[in-house]
Amino acid sequence: MARAAITLTTALALGAVTYGTMFHSGGVWGTSSLVVHLLAVVGVFVVYKWWALLPALVPSLVDIYVRNFTDYVEPMQRLNLDLSGPFWFVTLTTLAILIQAAFLAVGLLARVLWERRRAKRRDRLLSSAA
Repeated sequence: MARAAITLTTALALGAVTYGTMFHSGGVWGTSSLVVHLLAVVGVFVVYKWWALLPALVPSLVDIYVRNFTDYVEPMQRLNLDLSGPFWFVTLTTLAILIQAAFLAVGLLARVLWERRRAKRRDRLLSSAA
């Protein structure tokens, strides 16, 4: 139950920070985005299950919701590229989810390395005690 709560909290925090950064770039949102992403990696480390990577979907889902189902207007039009076609939508969304999942997977990798080191220590203690 605690693992599900940690994953849900991580998803909510990532969604909130994504929503906030869409309307106000930089400042406190830039710092909080970094902090929330680092806490999400720690959450994945603690949960240590593959489904702890599911919050990687949330930033893309929030972005899709805000751009398509609200009257959102980009604060500054930076690029004049037309990426509105279905191919670009699927491609960019998939890429964003994969990058987010790879970032969160750092927590899984760290936990795997930590568990291996712990197992080696335990084996060394058991062999020295025998």
